[in-house]
Amino acid sequence: MAKDTEIGALDPTQVNELMVAFSRQTTIELYRSSVWAALMNRSFEQDLANARSLVIQDPKFATSVKARTRGSDWGTAQGITADQITLTLDQAYEVGPIKIAYEDIRQSPRIGWLDRARRDGALKTATYIDDNVTAFVAGLAYAADDKYTVGSGTTNTLTIAYPYYKGTGYTLVAESLRRGALHWYRKNAIDAPSVGGAAGRVFAIMSPELYSVLLYDMEQRNLHWDQLTDATFDMRLRSMVPWTGRLYGIDVIVSNAFAVPGSGKDWKFYMGTRQALALAIDQPVSSYFPPERNPDGPSHQMNEAGLFGRQLINKVLLTEVTIATEDSVDVGGDDPVPAAKKAPAKKAPAKKAPAAAA
Repeated sequence: MAKDTEIGALDPTQVNELMVAFSRQTTIELYRSSVWAALMNRSFEQDLANARSLVIQDPKFATSVKARTRGSDWGTAQGITADQITLTLDQAYEVGPIKIAYEDIRQSPRIGWLDRARRDGALKTATYIDDNVTAFVAGLAYAADDKYTVGSGTTNTLTIAYPYYKGTGYTLVAESLRRGALHWYRKNAIDAPSVGGAAGRVFAIMSPELYSVLLYDMEQRNLHWDQLTDATFDMRLRSMVPWTGRLYGIDVIVSNAFAVPGSGKDWKFYMGTRQALALAIDQPVSSYFPPERNPDGPSHQMNEAGLFGRQLINKVLLTEVTIATEDSVDVGGDDPVPAAKKAPAKKAPAKKAPAAAA
């Protein structure tokens, strides 16, 4: 391979250099490791098995309903137009080369090392895809109806330093989810379950810091997760994504692909359904060189690479949520954490007056 980096961009033409296709089990492990992979539309993946791009139709229907008069003219037929959305396998990744010294291989079974290396490559690839999709979602242009902001003023904000709240700002994460529930019910977003089960239609994916604030707020105000029955609590919730709970009918997902915002920057997270974004991951391929064939030295070497594509296919079903942020300074608001009580200062014993002389 041309580069000796652990993971990074790969020229799609370099995939031809690799020789052996991994089994489908590798792809399954990759799906389980990736957060975004479980939250996106994967129905187009099969169509891209033998192609590098796919055109998706987004029909535009001009609908109107009115009371009709018997025998009246039906009028002119309404045409249907459609936007063309292209999903392309244009994002490349590379894992490796993974090199293991010949002496180390002798101390452990070769098949054990290959299995561990394959799983390690799947995890690194999933992490790379999550970072890539997060940056893609953050860079989209959101219309006024597809975004909203909570928090204003000087006290009702989140700070950028732990413990991530100031004044009453710690209530903003739950408030944004409650407002999001109204937002989505008004959209009448009828969709497949977000991450399994039959109740949650919308997911909210956020950083660990915002999730920590949400937990603190739930403790302070005695909020509770939505009650789930055995029929809705699907084990896929636990096995596919870091699902934490369902609040106001919205599945809360945590991803460390979100960076803590810099000074003066706002916190952001995203809400959507599985039909908002499309993701297609090509079958990863690898090359393996035993010590006698490794041109770089007497060691086992494995490389892995592949292609994937991500695209917005329904912007109405994806919402950007912004929470007002301020720098970590004291703005005079009440801290939700009560100050520790100080122990009363010990009084010095009163000095006795000298005894009068007899």
